[in-house]
Amino acid sequence: MKTKFTLLLLLCSCFVAFSQNRILLHGQVLDNEFPLKGVDIINYTTMKTTTTDTNGKFDIMAKDSDELIFVLKLYEDKKIAVRQKHLDQNNLVINLIQKPTTLKEVKIERGPLIAMPLSVNDVKLAKLEYQKDHPTNPNVYTGEIVNGMDFVAIAKNIARLLKGKKKKPTKESKPIDFKEMINNTVDEAYFVQNLKILPEQNTLFLEYCEKDPKAKTLMQNQDVLEIMDFLLIKSKEFLKEGTVTTAVEEKK
Repeated sequence: MKTKFTLLLLLCSCFVAFSQNRILLHGQVLDNEFPLKGVDIINYTTMKTTTTDTNGKFDIMAKDSDELIFVLKLYEDKKIAVRQKHLDQNNLVINLIQKPTTLKEVKIERGPLIAMPLSVNDVKLAKLEYQKDHPTNPNVYTGEIVNGMDFVAIAKNIARLLKGKKKKPTKESKPIDFKEMINNTVDEAYFVQNLKILPEQNTLFLEYCEKDPKAKTLMQNQDVLEIMDFLLIKSKEFLKEGTVTTAVEEKK
C-alpha cells in the first residue's frame, strides 16, 4: 500500500512539473502594419528578456499566466498575461501605441513700442520735477515772472521723460524653414523606425516633401498630427519612387 501511494505521488509530481514547463513562444510587435525593431520584451515572471529583430519578431520562453512587458522609446509600455490560447497558436501579435508628441516651447516676441505724445499731466510732472530740483526764495526778486514757466527747463524734462519711455526695439526672430520645423517636431528614430528612411536619405527625403504644396500649409499650422500623417504618406511615395528608379537603373 505504501509503495502504491509513493508511485501515485510521483506520477502527480511529474504531471505538475510537466504542466509547469515553458515553451518557446513566437511573436511579432507592430505599429499598425509596420514591424518594430529593438523592442525589449521582458518575462516579468522569470525576468528573462529578448529583443525584436528587423521584422519585429521575437522568441521567448513562457507558459500560461506569465506576464510579458513590451518596452520601446517613443511608445507606450504594454503588459499582457500569457494565456493557453497564445501557447496553442504560438503566434503572438502585439501592437504598440506611440506616445503623444509634445511641441517645444514657442517664444513670442513683442514688436517695437510706438512713442505716444505727451499729455498735459506729463508737462505738469516735468514742471514739478524742475521746481523740486531748483527751489527759489519767494522773498528775493530774481527778475523772473512770478508763476511763469521756464520753457527751456521744461523742454529738457520732457526730453528726459521721453527718453525714459522709449525702449529699444526687439530683433525679429528668424523664421524657420521646412526642414528645421520637421527636425524640431520628430527625432531621428522616428525617421528610421516609422518612416523607414535611413539617415543618409534624410536630407533628400525632406527636400522631396518640401516640393509638396501642402508643406507650406503645415508650416503655417504646425499641427503635430498633420505633420506626422504627411510624413508617413510622403515616405511611402518616396520609397516607392526610389524602388522604381533603382529597378530601372538595374535593367539598363
